[in-house]
Amino acid sequence: MDIDNFTASDLLLIAELTPLAVEAREAHDLIHECFSHSFGIGEEKIEVWHDRDMNNFEYLTKDGVWQARYLHQSYDIPCTVEDIYKCFKAAYFKENYEDGLIAQYFRSFVSRLKRS
Repeated sequence: MDIDNFTASDLLLIAELTPLAVEAREAHDLIHECFSHSFGIGEEKIEVWHDRDMNNFEYLTKDGVWQARYLHQSYDIPCTVEDIYKCFKAAYFKENYEDGLIAQYFRSFVSRLKRS
């Protein structure tokens, strides 16, 4: 990376996006801390949340993918720092309405982990 070629606009954008990268790293670390020893032998995914009516579920797979299975929606986010960051960045730039929803649902998952 040649920082001599960064423009002022580049640096301002980096400053804007840095909190999202930090949030992604913290989410990754929390998920790893909470679930690294949660899988039993032969268990491929675990349920991490469901609503009262049992219509909406969230899972974490053994290979580290958060899966949201809601009544009419289905989302998957690999829980790597890079993939979480991509999710947050897409929502930040409002690339489409659904990106914002996915990030909101994923942040709710992380928030529940922080509280537990």
